Order: sequence, then C-alpha cells, then structure tokens
Amino acid sequence: MLAHSAALIASIVSCYWTIVLIKLALARLRHHKQGVMVPRLATERRIWPVWVLVITGWHTFPWIAVRHTNPWWGLPAWAQDTPFSAIRMGAAIVALGLFAATIYCWIAMGRHWSVAVLPGQMKTLVTNGPFRIVRHPIYSLSIQLMLCSLMVVPNLPMAFVALAHITLMRMKVRIEETALAAEFGATWEAYTAKTGKFFPHWGGSDSPRRQSPPAPKHRGTGRAVDLTRGSQIEPTPVHLLRYPAQRTDSVGIASRRSRPPTLPPHGSRWNR
Repeated sequence: MLAHSAALIASIVSCYWTIVLIKLALARLRHHKQGVMVPRLATERRIWPVWVLVITGWHTFPWIAVRHTNPWWGLPAWAQDTPFSAIRMGAAIVALGLFAATIYCWIAMGRHWSVAVLPGQMKTLVTNGPFRIVRHPIYSLSIQLMLCSLMVVPNLPMAFVALAHITLMRMKVRIEETALAAEFGATWEAYTAKTGKFFPHWGGSDSPRRQSPPAPKHRGTGRAVDLTRGSQIEPTPVHLLRYPAQRTDSVGIASRRSRPPTLPPHGSRWNR
C-alpha cells in the first residue's frame, strides 16, 4: 500500500501537468494567444522561474519516494505505520477526485483558459459552472491537490514544495485579480461581491452585514429613539412610567407636595 499510494499520486500529478502543457500548446496554435508560455506582466515574470522549480519538484518527488528508501527522499518511518498508510491511500483517492474536478473546470473555461495573465486579450469574464460560486476554482483544487500530495509523500522536500506552491498561488491570485479588476471594472466588483476567492461563501457578500445595536431610550420620556435616522419609535404609555412614591399624612391622604413630575418636552433629559 505504501508504494501504491505514492505511485497513484505521482501518476495524477504527471497527468495533471501533461494536460496543462498540451492545453498551452493548443492555445498557442489554435487561438493564436500570445504570451501563454511566458507571462507578459513583470510581476508575474519575476515568480515564473520559481514556478518552474516548484512544478518540477511536485512532479518528481512522488516518483522518487516510490523507489527511494532514504527518509530524506523517501518515506519517514512514522509514515509507514499501518494507520497512517490507510490515511495516505485515502488522500491519494481524494486527489483523484480533485483531478477530475479540475478537468471539469478546464472544460467550463473553454478557450478562455490560460496559465498567464493576458492584458488586452481578456474579453469575457467566465462566471459559469464552478465559477458561479468560486472565483478561482482551479487554483483552489490545485492547492488541495498539493496538500494531498504532501499527505501521501510526507517528507521534507515535499513540504518545502507545498509551502512554496501555496505561497506562489496566493501571489498569482493577487496579480490576476488586479488585472481582472482593471479589465472588467464594475462587472468584476459585482462578481466578487457574491463569490469566494478559493472556497464558496454562502452569506452573499465578502463581509457580513453588521447588525445595528438596539435603540437607546430617554430616561424621562420613555421613548426609544433611532439615532441613525432621528425618528422616534412608539412612546411608552404614561401610566406605565415609574414615579416617586407619594407621601401620606396621618389620615392616609396624599400630600400635595408629592405630585407626579411633569413630563419634560421631547429632546430634554430628566434626572431623578
């Protein structure tokens, strides 16, 4: 099972990047897209050499782990225990599902797919299929696929590759979203308001709507005032207001000096 899970994840990663290379070649030949191999933006070109190293390591290290017994390049001893070996096989099966979901995202993008930002050539904002709820489903699936690869091959070189991959993916998303915002303007803003970046959110906006605090009440009038609009809410009936206890004389008659206070005009504060 140790070799099977590593061989499965290695095969999935190899198929993944083989398809990417084929799609790049087809995009170059059929659709005459310039800049699909090497990015045009300077910010993206700076991280491109690191991307090549990360993809090479991701493609190579699982295959090395299949045949290597050295803990540095192969599998550590704790990863070869029976309970964890079952987890590793489960991660490899999950990775197979993530690969299938990625193919579905590629189909949804159609001819608009590209690995690099193409300023001036982005004519359509893809919002169908999985892009209805997530802005970057392919990148999200790629991160999850990398985490599954790390679970199947939990050695130090693979951990370095996974950390670099996730960091670069977040940088690429920022570059891409900046270009998309400049290209599509208000359409992009409306789209981001109802979709998540890597995972869907079901609240309808990126920031939840803040609830207004309960309206305060004037001590004297018993009226609840909406401070945001300046409007008054229904007043408290006079007979429910609390007044100071009246004094009584020796025969039980209320003293005239202890009359209920006169209600102040609206807007003033009454201190008892």
